[in-house]
Order: sequence, then C-alpha cells, then structure tokens
Amino acid sequence: MDFQLLYRSVSNHSKWHSSDMDILNHAIAANKLAGISGYLLRDQRLFYQVLEGSEDRLRLLFARICRDQRHTDVECLKFEAVDKPLFADWSMGYQVARLSGLAPGGISESPHGPEGDADAIIAQIKRIASH
Repeated sequence: MDFQLLYRSVSNHSKWHSSDMDILNHAIAANKLAGISGYLLRDQRLFYQVLEGSEDRLRLLFARICRDQRHTDVECLKFEAVDKPLFADWSMGYQVARLSGLAPGGISESPHGPEGDADAIIAQIKRIASH
C-alpha cells in the first residue's frame, strides 16, 4: 500500500541557495532506490514537500528530514494511505514558486505562511508539477 506524507518547514537559506541542489540531487538518487516519489516546492522561506511510498520507508525518511540542519520548524501536515501516488513519475520534482495566489480558494499567504488544508496544498503542488 502506498502512503503520502506532506510536510512544511522553514528554510535556513534563501531560495536558489546551493543547499537546494544538494537536497534535490541526493533525493533523486536515494528516492529512486527506495521506491519513493515526491515533489519539493519552495518559496523564499518555506519548503512544502510531498513524499509517496511505503509507510516504513516514509517514516524513516521523515525522521532523517526532521534532523536535517538546512531547515527548521518541520511540521507534518498529512500522513495517510492513498489509493495511488500522484507523483509516481518523479523521484523528486522541484520548483521555486511564489506560494500566494496560486489558485482561488487554495493556498493564500499570511504573515505565518501559506494556509490551507493538506489536500488543497497537495492539489496545488500537483498543478505546478504538471506544467
């Protein structure tokens, strides 16, 4: 059974920092071997990442992500079984985007970052990934 995990965190670096490419390059290689797919979206200060795969592997990966010093305030927004992965074609996709105004009724920016329920955030990431 596939599981889907969505988390949000605050980057310790500005967008386009070399650490983003380090994260992406490592994730592409490691996720493919582990059977994990996903997509990483970031703006100037926040990361949103959707990860999909087996429950055990996602739990192990998320524990490593929580210890990563390149970001803080890691918050799991969703972790549940899914019928089918949305990002199966991506060992790890990546996009820098302005998160406010992505779609009416979707994610909106507040002083504390984008707001919205986990499914709305995942739908926004899916739309961005399909372009």
